[in-house]
Amino acid sequence: MTTSDVIAQTSLLCTSPSGKQVPLVIEIGKPRSIRGCAACTVEIQGPYREMTDIHGVDTFQALALASSFVRLSLESLVRQGYRVTMKPDDTHDFDFEDAWFLATTTRADARLTVS
Repeated sequence: MTTSDVIAQTSLLCTSPSGKQVPLVIEIGKPRSIRGCAACTVEIQGPYREMTDIHGVDTFQALALASSFVRLSLESLVRQGYRVTMKPDDTHDFDFEDAWFLATTTRADARLTVS
């Protein structure tokens, strides 16, 4: 993925179960139309390197699904015993709920009630 295609990027730190620290770089590419649907490229570089296209019915869904794919990939690392943090000296693990706005779902549901 070229730098001009990247619309979102973050750098975290991944610590293996044995204590080895590895930079974790995540990039999401600009949504693009492909054969009547859309896709975003997601690249994750850390204990492993993965680059894949995430498809949706339109660019909005492709972007939403790409974000969900990143969250699921990070949660998989944690289930495998890795620790994900923002910086080497962080005492708290990366908060997936805050990063993906899950904590605000109840408030948003209350505001979106149709009468």
